[in-house]
Amino acid sequence: MADITLTRNHALGVDEARSRADAIVAELKADLPNLLDSVSWDDGGTNATFTGTGFDGAIALTDSTATISVELGLLTRPLKGAVSGKIEARMDQHFA
Repeated sequence: MADITLTRNHALGVDEARSRADAIVAELKADLPNLLDSVSWDDGGTNATFTGTGFDGAIALTDSTATISVELGLLTRPLKGAVSGKIEARMDQHFA
């Protein structure tokens, strides 16, 4: 079970949602350069997995929702509020 799961509804379609999800990932990489290591999208471009120092996560996109889930490692659990806040702010910005 994920430690952080955030979902936003949208009316953007999958392609635009993917573009906005890519922007969120780029911003998180800039904010947390030593934590976010890699992101890998599936062939359809609707699901991704990402890894970082002390966490793993997933992005799932549909025509109407965008969901980001993060599982925190033992050492990153104390940062849950900060990590969740950064992701939530970015999702609100890009999917509002």
